[in-house]
Amino acid sequence: MVNQNTIITAMQQVTIGADCMLAPGVYILDVDHKFESRERPIRDQGYRTSAAKIGDDVWLGAVVFILKGVTTGNGAIIAANSVVIQDVPPFTIFGGSPARKLRDRN
Repeated sequence: MVNQNTIITAMQQVTIGADCMLAPGVYILDVDHKFESRERPIRDQGYRTSAAKIGDDVWLGAVVFILKGVTTGNGAIIAANSVVIQDVPPFTIFGGSPARKLRDRN
């Protein structure tokens, strides 16, 4: 189930498993800007890409950001208003900005 205002940006690859729930306002991105040079505008420096992978039976709360290179394991839950910058193990609950492990799913 994908709710309104969900944005998926895929320059390389975004995969979403079976039986996932994406609440309103979820962003899933496999790209961000390069910014190493101070002499060139950021918009002219190109992009970095790395696949974003969402496992099966994952619940992404409202306004969750999944950034490039992140794998979210099967059965994981991401709390609303979280920014996920690291892999999420299966059957764990993550939340915050940046998201961190809150507990395991029992």
